[in-house]
Amino acid sequence: MAGSSASEDLVRLRSAEGEVFAVPRRAACMSTVVRGIVDGKGAVDEVPLPVGAALLSKVTEYCRHHDGMPPPEIRKPFQSPDLSKYGASEWDAAFAQAVHEQRLLHELTLAAHELGIGCLLDLLCSKTACLIQGKSMEEIRREFSIGADAATVECRMVSEG
Repeated sequence: MAGSSASEDLVRLRSAEGEVFAVPRRAACMSTVVRGIVDGKGAVDEVPLPVGAALLSKVTEYCRHHDGMPPPEIRKPFQSPDLSKYGASEWDAAFAQAVHEQRLLHELTLAAHELGIGCLLDLLCSKTACLIQGKSMEEIRREFSIGADAATVECRMVSEG
């Protein structure tokens, strides 16, 4: 559009704490939640999101990287924890590898789900799958700090596949 400023192509995302991230519209709209708000309301000053600033920073880093460049599909099943061997780009594999704290991985996965960013959710779920592959239920419980309060039937269903 002639005469439009670069700021018109940005969407301002506000974290749960009130921190604002100016993100290119196309990158921000990787989130179905953001796209629904922006497309539904037209001009929006800021899009409030129920995600903390630290998580929103990681989410926007991912979306900015993939602005106009959708990530390749990750092939499954996995034989090794190296996601780049299964179609993830080197950048995506490094992004997932850098999320080494279990709590951050869990919270970032929830944020990707809440914001409707399917490709990020797939990447993070793939990382989680690699982490639990070949481990017993007890090892998974220990690694993810999961209590042993799951019903016996549920435990049997999981272990039987």
